Amino acid sequence: MSQGKPNWYLDMTVEEALKQRSRELLATTQKSRLWTFFNSPLGLFSLSSIFLGSLSFGYGQLTRYLDSRRVADQLELEIALRIKELKRLTTGPDASRYSHVVYVSLVNQGDVSKFNLRKPIFPEYEKKRTVSLLWQLSLLVHGQEKRDIVTTTQDFLRIDSLILRVRNEAPRDLPDRPTAETNAEEDRLADEEDHMKKDYGQLELLSLVEKLSQMSRWRKDD
Repeated sequence: MSQGKPNWYLDMTVEEALKQRSRELLATTQKSRLWTFFNSPLGLFSLSSIFLGSLSFGYGQLTRYLDSRRVADQLELEIALRIKELKRLTTGPDASRYSHVVYVSLVNQGDVSKFNLRKPIFPEYEKKRTVSLLWQLSLLVHGQEKRDIVTTTQDFLRIDSLILRVRNEAPRDLPDRPTAETNAEEDRLADEEDHMKKDYGQLELLSLVEKLSQMSRWRKDD
C-alpha cells in the first residue's frame, strides 16, 4: 500500500493525506493554467509587452547614462584645459603683472575676446564661468569624484575673490602718470604700471593655481 509513496505519507492521517494531495493537485492545476495562459495569444502578447517594456526601460537608462558620461567628460576636459591655461599665465617673470590677473579672470569666464587666450573647445562653454562648469559636473559624478569637484569649486571661488581684490586695490596705488611725449614713452609707462609693486592677493592666487595644476584629476596629456 505504501509502495511508491514518500515516507512522510506513512506518518499522516487519512485527512492530512487528502489535504496534502489536494494542495498538490491545486498547484499542478495552477501551473497547467498558467502554462496554458502563456501559450495563448493573450499570454504571448502579455509576455511580449513585458519583455519590450523592460528592454525599452533598460535602453533608456543606458542612453541617459551614456549622455551624462559624455557631458561629464566634456566638462572635465574643459576645466582641465582652463587650469592649464591659468598655469601658463601664472608662471614665469610676468606672473605678477596686473594684466595677467585680468587674463586669469577672462579665462575663468570663458571670455573669447582676447586673441592671446585659449578659447573653450566646446562652443556651449563660451561665456560660462569655471565655477558654473564645476557645479554642472558635480551633478553628474559621485563619491570621491564629487568630493574632488567640491574642493576645486572652493578653490575657484577663492580665486575669484582674490581677482576682485587685486582689481579693486592695485589701481588705487598707482601714481599719477606724467604725460608721455612719445608712443614709446607711453608704452614704457604702461609697462611699468602693469608690474604690481606689492602683494594684493596675487601671491595666494598663484599658489592656488599651482595647487590645482598638480591635482591628478586635472593633469591631462597634451
